[in-house]
Amino acid sequence: MKILLSLLLLIFIVGCSEQSTDVDTVSKTNKEDGLISVPNETNTFFSHLDNEETKLYKEFAMTVPKAVVISKVMFDINNDSEKDLIIIYSTPEDKTNFAIITRYNVNAIGLNGEDTNFQFSDAPELLKVLENPNRFIIKLYDKNKDFNFQLEIKMEFDKEKNENNIIIKSLT
Repeated sequence: MKILLSLLLLIFIVGCSEQSTDVDTVSKTNKEDGLISVPNETNTFFSHLDNEETKLYKEFAMTVPKAVVISKVMFDINNDSEKDLIIIYSTPEDKTNFAIITRYNVNAIGLNGEDTNFQFSDAPELLKVLENPNRFIIKLYDKNKDFNFQLEIKMEFDKEKNENNIIIKSLT
């Protein structure tokens, strides 16, 4: 019962605080603060979000219901003049994932394969967005190789196929 009350108090405190996101840098949520859980329809935890972000977040929550959000930012990744939602998250099955949620679809991508053991870096700038061209960088740590590295992710629209393509490139 104490654990449930503590969890509800944490959700209330974090939900009532204003969280600002800098377009240039979004830092990983501090472990002492706890991770942010994906809301369900009755959860008002994200009531401080604007309407577009709330709409995109609900799409994500329906696609990945077990997600625990580590970091997020609104940013126009596909250059369509509308902000998209970029989320770094974990699930019980896969600890390193990201999602790009546009008004058209949810692109949820796991970063671990059968022979990899990635985890999100403890670096202060876990998620960084850049412009010209629009892209974002995720910092990861490979536990098997004891190696820090970065992935650059961008989204390009293919006019012939009328679809978005996600391009992931290692920077190290």
